Parts: sequence; structure tokens; C-alpha cells
Amino acid sequence: MQFIYEEAAFEKVCKITYPSFGDASRGADKLFEIKDSNIFSRLNFHPAESLLLHSGRGTLRGMHYQSWDCNRQNRLLYIVGGRVFIAVVDLREHKSTYGCWRGITMSEADQACLYVPGDFAIGTLAEQDSRILMFYDKAYEDGFDCGFRFDDQDVGIVWSMPEHEILVAEKDLLLPAFQERSK
Repeated sequence: MQFIYEEAAFEKVCKITYPSFGDASRGADKLFEIKDSNIFSRLNFHPAESLLLHSGRGTLRGMHYQSWDCNRQNRLLYIVGGRVFIAVVDLREHKSTYGCWRGITMSEADQACLYVPGDFAIGTLAEQDSRILMFYDKAYEDGFDCGFRFDDQDVGIVWSMPEHEILVAEKDLLLPAFQERSK
């Protein structure tokens, strides 16, 4: 069995279906492998850090990225529990899609991960109690954390839940507008 690659949302953002082994009583999922011919080698993605995020239903995290002058982080997101709406915003100023967003809903049943390059901001909304396993190709550097408001009118993300059901952390409510963000 092999990893299956498909473009998702934007050029460079891709969904990767991973192989699963076993039967209904026991099994294993191969989440990552570097071989000459597979997608992770083509992406030149080498994990440096990982986080397991726990989010209750309605928890929104975002929009986040690390400033790319010093520590642009490429990310792999695996939904290992629940269902999550993932919003991705293009930060590449030289592209016609700059400032545009795309959304994708993923769950543990998809048996897939989402690769998001560092020149995209990302936000997640837990549609159910969820766990997200995130791999980064560079370690987090305090002081380079950047973001903009999840409800920025210029970007216009349409989240998958009504606003009155969404829980946003105070630090995310204090983020600037898209046009005022750090680069």
C-alpha cells in the first residue's frame, strides 16, 4: 500500500491519504515514511516538532503562522479524533490567490493528513470534540508567532458552525486584522 496525494484547496496544499493495515479488531496506520519516491520526499518535509492538540466542540484556533523571514513552518495535520473544519489562507503576495481562503473538513475516518506550507495561515474549528496531531518541519520559535483575526472581513472565511457556537481563545481575539498583521 502507498500514500495517495491529491491537491486540496490551493496549489502546494495537499491531502495525503495514508495506508492502513489490519482488520476490525486491530490495525495500524502508517502516518509518515521517507522513501525516494514517496510524497514526503517530494515535499522535502522532515519533522522537527509535533503537537497533539485537544479541542472541545466549537473550539476555534487561528488564524496562525510563523513569520516566514526567520522560521516559516510547513505543517502536516492528522485528525486522530473527531471532525475538524480547516481554513487555509494564502499569504503569498505575488500570487493571484493572495488573501483568499479555502476550507476543508476532515475526520479520523478520512485516514488522511493535510500538508500546509508555511506561506499559508491556518485555522481549525472542532465540529466535534477533536484531537489533531500536528507535525512541523521547524521547531516553534517564541516571538515569531503571527496571526490575524478569524472573523476578518477582508478575508471573509465562512466557518462551518454558527458564530454563537464558536469558542475563541482570548489571544486569538486580540489578533490584528489581515491587512495589519505581521509578515
